[in-house]
Amino acid sequence: MFLYLIPLFITVIIEDSLALIVSGDKKFVLIVTLANIITNPAANFVANKYAHIFWGGTFSIMLIVFATIIAEWLIYLAVYRKRPWFLLSFSMTANGLSWLFGLMLF
Repeated sequence: MFLYLIPLFITVIIEDSLALIVSGDKKFVLIVTLANIITNPAANFVANKYAHIFWGGTFSIMLIVFATIIAEWLIYLAVYRKRPWFLLSFSMTANGLSWLFGLMLF
């Protein structure tokens, strides 16, 4: 379990910082944190177990990131029923930044 706490912690810092910058809304930051608590450990588990399956892992990682973006977007939509394109672009940007930082660190 500890294996998944470090990436979760880093992701929460990155995505919460971005949420605070783009919205300034503490409730949105809380929703981003909760969405990451749900999606990040699952995504890391799947990546660690199955990322090697397609094309050395590149395609698998892309699928996992895509699924994470969609899952988090759906969570944001469940809470905020307005501005779906903003929420999708936020999810894409936040997960892209998290993935790039993770790539640099690990």
